[in-house]
Amino acid sequence: MFSEDRTITDDHCVKLKDKCYQPCPSCPDECPRNVTKEVRDECKKGHEAYFYSPMMEYKLKCLPFTSSTSSAEVQFYGALIGNICVGFLADKFGRRRMLLISLLVGIPTLFFSAFLDGIAYFYIGRVIVGITIAGTMAVGWAFAAEMISPKHRFKLRAFTSWVCLKLITFY
Repeated sequence: MFSEDRTITDDHCVKLKDKCYQPCPSCPDECPRNVTKEVRDECKKGHEAYFYSPMMEYKLKCLPFTSSTSSAEVQFYGALIGNICVGFLADKFGRRRMLLISLLVGIPTLFFSAFLDGIAYFYIGRVIVGITIAGTMAVGWAFAAEMISPKHRFKLRAFTSWVCLKLITFY
């Protein structure tokens, strides 16, 4: 559909369906064919996509699974699984151990998910990142609360909630 220089290669006979460019042989050609090459090239430049996003390049909304599910959604599914499972595992094996495992798995997965070569692998990486984020948040707060005296726990919770509330109201 697109050539290497990001121009549409089928003479601009495309239609937009569900945020995806699709070939349209029945659509009329937007650029006339019986003109000089310079005029035709100028016409093609006028009909190029002004913005070429990764969503267009990787056809994220065109694939069957990705048309209804975004990578953020997949990460939230992982967080749901992580909140359910990591809490039980932390009670069984210890909070410190599960916090370290979540960090040791989550940080490299987050880094290497940028280099994955397929959308399915990327989504699997996002699920793992979601699980580890839930593990670090749930277990991390409980672990930090155990390290602080009961007298000062309220201050920690109030301060972090206050900062989040200020950011929400400011923006």
